[in-house]
Amino acid sequence: MNGRAAAKPRGLHGSRRVWAVGVLAATSRIVRQAARGEWDGVSCTVQQRRRLLERLAGGIPELRDAAGGEATSGRSNCTELSCIEALQQAVAESDALIAMLNKVGTANARGALHV
Repeated sequence: MNGRAAAKPRGLHGSRRVWAVGVLAATSRIVRQAARGEWDGVSCTVQQRRRLLERLAGGIPELRDAAGGEATSGRSNCTELSCIEALQQAVAESDALIAMLNKVGTANARGALHV
């Protein structure tokens, strides 16, 4: 990755750490693709990142069941939960920005065609 080491999320261990590093690497890839205007690639990488994040949170009942039921505590420590929740929030914000940039880019492309 351009000679730089991937960020290593603190507070996560084992497979959770691997999934989190994957989420961060996908985010880096999205930034590069967006900077080049490769929106088809961005869309694909966003889906890959979403699947990685789902796998990361999927094994944690507190996160998996948050939307549809009572949380089951005791399996994960607070540090893991806060790390994963922070990643989820960052991905949600990133997805919203990507959607906005994609709309602006599409609108600009349409405007250029009609000039």
